[in-house]
Amino acid sequence: NKNGVDNPKFLNPKTLEISDTQPYPERPRIVSEERIKEINDHNESKRLAGKYTRAERKEMSDIWNAYLDKLTLRPEHEKDLLNRGFTKEQIEEFNYKSLPQTKEEADNLINELMKDGWDLSKAPGFAIAGDGGAFSTQIMKDGYFCPARDTETGLLYGMQIRNCNKEEAKIYGKYTWFSAGKNAIGLSSSQPAAYYKGNMTMNVGGQERPVILITEGVLKCNLAYLGMGRQVGIVGMAGVYGEKGLYVYDEKGEAETLAPEDARHLFKDAIVVECFDADFVKNKNVRGASYRIRNNLVDKYGAYATCRMTWDDEG
Repeated sequence: NKNGVDNPKFLNPKTLEISDTQPYPERPRIVSEERIKEINDHNESKRLAGKYTRAERKEMSDIWNAYLDKLTLRPEHEKDLLNRGFTKEQIEEFNYKSLPQTKEEADNLINELMKDGWDLSKAPGFAIAGDGGAFSTQIMKDGYFCPARDTETGLLYGMQIRNCNKEEAKIYGKYTWFSAGKNAIGLSSSQPAAYYKGNMTMNVGGQERPVILITEGVLKCNLAYLGMGRQVGIVGMAGVYGEKGLYVYDEKGEAETLAPEDARHLFKDAIVVECFDADFVKNKNVRGASYRIRNNLVDKYGAYATCRMTWDDEG
């Protein structure tokens, strides 16, 4: 400049671009640099990304439940759930809620959660601004949360989102997971599986063995569990490629020691019935993934045997 002093340059911590303008307004930091580094290191680690200890998952569950308690379910979403076969009592029991539709609504909810003392950096779904001065969260014109619960522990392991807007669904998909976003600062959701504990058994070889169904998605899993009178245990994975979602069922309790075998208590000695969609009939990639999961259920997870729900030619 005229005084021979260079104008200050600013680094945008999200895009890593250098500019002459400050990318964020001057404001106090609410998330420390150390915490942001901790989150980024976790997400970038091939060994630990999306894996958390029991204590960490308990804190996530508490934060998500607090958030859901502040939300409501819009009439059109209640109607959609009722049409699928849920009762009003079941919708309330499993805490289905609509996403906020505007940034103003989302910001108000975030401020309420922080005033209540919640550290939103401890749960997926809340993105942190690059300067650590604010949180943001997902908004959607027409969508609702499908909480992925484990009825055995009572923990909420994640939240799948049903996108009811047809045009947006073509771009982003009908179902996504509540997370900070691909290029944002925030914890990974890890696409967890939902688990609804049942007590049905089958006598095979003179021994009573538990019967476990595996299906796709939280919504279908929850509805099937209720439709069968809560008697059959059901695991709702994120699809045939969602095996990593079983990591949430950790018996050791330490992220550093997580392995697929930690979900053995779900499937050990069980008869597992695969109830995925009929895509495997026409799609060889889906068929290959389906076979791999069934083999792993026996070899890695200790299932006694597996079988597949059959469909007619039209699926």
